[in-house]
Amino acid sequence: MKSFIRSIGLLEIAILINAAAIVFMHLFPFALLLLVIAWLRECWIRKYKGSLIPTRIFFFALIPFGLTVFGLIYTTNFKQGLGDLGRMLPYLIFPVTLFAMEGNRRKKIESKVIAVFISGVIFRFLIDLYAATIRYLNGGNISDFFYAYLDHDTNIFSVLTLIGILLLLDWRVNGSNVISLKKLIGYYIVLCFLTVGLLLLQSRIVIVCYYLVLAASFIYYWNRKNKFDVLLVGAFCSLLLLFPVFQGRFQVVSKETIQLGKKDMSVTRKDTLSMNCMSSTSLRLNAVKTSVLILKQHPILGVGTGDWRDEMFSIYNQEKMPCNAKEHTAPHNQYLRIGVKNGFFGILIYFFFLFILLKKLVKYNRMGQFPFFLSLVLCGFGYDILDVGSSAPVFAFFSTWLFFTKD
Repeated sequence: MKSFIRSIGLLEIAILINAAAIVFMHLFPFALLLLVIAWLRECWIRKYKGSLIPTRIFFFALIPFGLTVFGLIYTTNFKQGLGDLGRMLPYLIFPVTLFAMEGNRRKKIESKVIAVFISGVIFRFLIDLYAATIRYLNGGNISDFFYAYLDHDTNIFSVLTLIGILLLLDWRVNGSNVISLKKLIGYYIVLCFLTVGLLLLQSRIVIVCYYLVLAASFIYYWNRKNKFDVLLVGAFCSLLLLFPVFQGRFQVVSKETIQLGKKDMSVTRKDTLSMNCMSSTSLRLNAVKTSVLILKQHPILGVGTGDWRDEMFSIYNQEKMPCNAKEHTAPHNQYLRIGVKNGFFGILIYFFFLFILLKKLVKYNRMGQFPFFLSLVLCGFGYDILDVGSSAPVFAFFSTWLFFTKD
């Protein structure tokens, strides 16, 4: 390990630190500052300054940041818009700093970056489990180990855990077919630990996405010797879901569905969408309905980067959705959030961004590209993953690292 550290430069060390810190919002700003310092040093000592000149692919990496900047042009709530812009800064800083690294240097730490990120996810889980254990010993409440009691940022951390599991599977399937027994045991222990952690967080949408990605991965890896690892993980996850203790939030959805079915047939769609404030399902349905209404009213360019939240709050009040107004519920859908802010123009640009990722995936098929791309596309239907402060750094980092660094 010491020899490896000595063989790499400050930029590589800063990248590895960021790969772990993107899991922890409190540490991330310091890690990002270190990366910027390492990049400035790289620019200073670089002999061939021409290699720092960006190419067309570099500007493609800036699309999420560019959409936010574009939405500032016609926003009225500029203060709120600048707040959104601040959360999107990783989509500017990571492309600028990581683009300085040539392909041969990137390849040297490629697997290390993934390993460090997964280690960060594991470490965060261990911290959460330790805190939950202390609370359980003091109060005897088993709920301390589940859902929001376990981690304050439940849904987003579920997405990060999903990415960690898929990156680990991708490493195994695309890596060397022969590894030592010790490494193989460690691999399965980590895989099982993260799978249990994903189910403890009980994010229903992420678990559904998990099964979809596993199915797609099995087909994608069809010609790979270790493809059955994907089925083993799916089987292990299904086995755990047979235990009632892991079914908590799925049972809640089932009860809500039964209660809705028992309602009088004269119940309107508006009544259905104004259920109890404690129902996350109702809040999401209201948010989707409101986002669609805004998109219909402002189809071309949306309402702007700073006005989207105010506009949703206004419609929540107009449509008698007090729970959503109280919670200031976001769209909970990346495609709709871009639509609300930037209209169909923004949605088309975002689809172009996804197309560029897919094109790079087909061309290079680098380690981690396929699972990350699927996570981005599928989880975007359930969460505003690109815009939320706790997930934006992860997606900005890996979209740049896996797709937009120098070839």
